Amino acid sequence: MTYVNAGHPSGHLLDVSGNILASLDSTTWPLAMFSEIEPDEIGPIRLQEGQLTLLMTAARSSSSKLDRRQANSSDSTVFWK
Repeated sequence: MTYVNAGHPSGHLLDVSGNILASLDSTTWPLAMFSEIEPDEIGPIRLQEGQLTLLMTAARSSSSKLDRRQANSSDSTVFWK
């Protein structure tokens, strides 16, 4: 797998139990911010059978929880498990 994360929250590579094997961090600014952005492609990352990728948009990471605390990518990983 190869990826480009242009300004989104970090994604995660998960094992079959939902444990984080790697973070798929942002490699550049969001594409619409600057016309001259050329995002760096990361990889290849070899995926094993049963592994999953958890990817989010900025809309998911900026949502609020019921107790009004800001949600973050760690919360999403717990939600996934």
